[in-house]
Amino acid sequence: MADASRLHQGSIVWISNAPDPQGRNPKPQPRAFVIVSATPDIRPGNTIVGVAVTSTFREPINDPAMVAMRWNAHGTTETGFRRKCFAKVDWALTIPIRSGEHGVEFDGEYHGTFVRNHELEKILVAIRAVAKARPGSDAT
Repeated sequence: MADASRLHQGSIVWISNAPDPQGRNPKPQPRAFVIVSATPDIRPGNTIVGVAVTSTFREPINDPAMVAMRWNAHGTTETGFRRKCFAKVDWALTIPIRSGEHGVEFDGEYHGTFVRNHELEKILVAIRAVAKARPGSDAT
């Protein structure tokens, strides 16, 4: 259990046993997710949404669902990422928030890392664009 009281929209959390994009094949090693839910929604009893971060991709990147993340080999950016990776906005995970013995908690890890507002906005725009492009979608 991790402290959820410091989470905000754009925080990067690490979740173990998260499924792959098809909802299968959970892996024990933690996977990174960028919180896209609004900050006021991060409270006990709510479920928030994170989009996965992946370092698996093919060049050139022309997938509208992939948003580049800041990184460097030393992991000294605000994201903490040490290799080229992307937020994959069509790979989402719901994360329950609850009250625990130590306050507001979630099943995962948070190390204080986050995406900048500029990257967060790109992620949110990509989510809307991908949702709008889906057949039968009425997303705006």
